[in-house]
Amino acid sequence: MAKRLLFFTLLALALGLSVELAGRHTWRLDVTAQQTNTLSPAAAQALDNLPAALEVAAYVPDFAVQRAEIERLFEVYRQHRADTRLQFIDPVARPDLARSAGVDTHGELHLRSGQRQEVVKRASAQAIDAALNRLARRGERWIVSLRGHGEAEPDASPGGLGSLVDALEARGYGVVALDPRQLDRFPDNTAVVLAAAPMDAYDEHSQQLLRAYLDTGGALFWLADQTLPSLGEA
Repeated sequence: MAKRLLFFTLLALALGLSVELAGRHTWRLDVTAQQTNTLSPAAAQALDNLPAALEVAAYVPDFAVQRAEIERLFEVYRQHRADTRLQFIDPVARPDLARSAGVDTHGELHLRSGQRQEVVKRASAQAIDAALNRLARRGERWIVSLRGHGEAEPDASPGGLGSLVDALEARGYGVVALDPRQLDRFPDNTAVVLAAAPMDAYDEHSQQLLRAYLDTGGALFWLADQTLPSLGEA
């Protein structure tokens, strides 16, 4: 019993870490002829889900090259959401504003939407996307445990994942069991989808649902017993 509890505690830590990594690393591929920057699907979805206009305060000294690079980074966000506002504040000329905002280093970006705020310490597309994802989260973050294909149930039944659920809830996540055959899309506050050792292959609708979720930057944690049922061709 002690070993089983330890296993599920460690698994909960791994699952929680996968959620955080998924939020921090949103990869993009630019295949345009000019290799110009493009907006990732996950970032576009985050912008659409923001509660209010995106306001960005860039605490950058009056260095033309550095400011031009930040302008270039935010151009694709402005194209997707026209009410995005970018303001430069020189922390050297206005140290009072930098202090009041809690700025630690030159180059910090403070992103605000309504009453929510995120800080990017070093400007990059990946860091901005991750901050947008955090800004866009609404309410409790869910771990969606799939059911209907012989998966382990997230409860205290024999073979269930009760200890895992307890450990995840202690870390601030809600755990819900949903049958993908009955969904059109995963809930917007889904942090990660858990496939807990499914015994049967997923049907075509469930495969399409999972592929669409992954294509928009979603995270899937697959707990396998022996084999991995196929999701088909991506």
